[in-house]
Amino acid sequence: MGERFGRSCCRETIRAALHRLGLSWKKAKKLLGRADPERRRAFVEQIQDLLVGAQHDRHLLVYLDEAHIHQDADLGYGWSERGRRLWVASPSPRLSDKLSFYGLYLYNEGQVRLWPYARANGEHTVDVLRRLRTEWPEDKLIIVWDGASYHRACVVREAAEALNIDLVPLPGYLHAGRGALALAPGGCHLSLLPSHRRGSQPASDRFRGAPQSGRLRRRRPPLGQRLPRP
Repeated sequence: MGERFGRSCCRETIRAALHRLGLSWKKAKKLLGRADPERRRAFVEQIQDLLVGAQHDRHLLVYLDEAHIHQDADLGYGWSERGRRLWVASPSPRLSDKLSFYGLYLYNEGQVRLWPYARANGEHTVDVLRRLRTEWPEDKLIIVWDGASYHRACVVREAAEALNIDLVPLPGYLHAGRGALALAPGGCHLSLLPSHRRGSQPASDRFRGAPQSGRLRRRRPPLGQRLPRP
């Protein structure tokens, strides 16, 4: 302030002035330079048809993504003497010492599968596709996933074709604020939508106090709308 404007003022004065200008201190978020709004808009239209088809059991829709866990100590919280740091012993693992989990969200069933592997690569991805086909040998399978290198590998694409599994890659999305699968302009994630279960009864009967038999089917709001909190 002194060098540029020739005035001296304290930090609180600057903060108050910035607030009066309608500014606030906030954490920055990434704006992905490779995002393609047109491809994303086309994907939103495509996923609408896939969701409708899954609701009518024309196919099994699966969203697949991986999580990579470094095998180091989990710091967390704990009780410690005041004024002294709480230390947690670490075995100092290598950066390569990771465990990967393939997470599959089964949209039709409203279920999740977590399959651990030593690492995420083309070989293990092919194994995941085979396990999925073994569990649903007759259904038409559609997998939605991101553009990881092992998802795009030739061996994976060939295996998917041999197993009769359709692969739908996610386009670049506009922001990274709400998970990898930003489906709608509001950033609605697929897993935020209520689950559709096979052989279920309409939700209207449920709310009219009708006897609940079997698994319930909950109606979906239009894509992009948030669900009310319970």
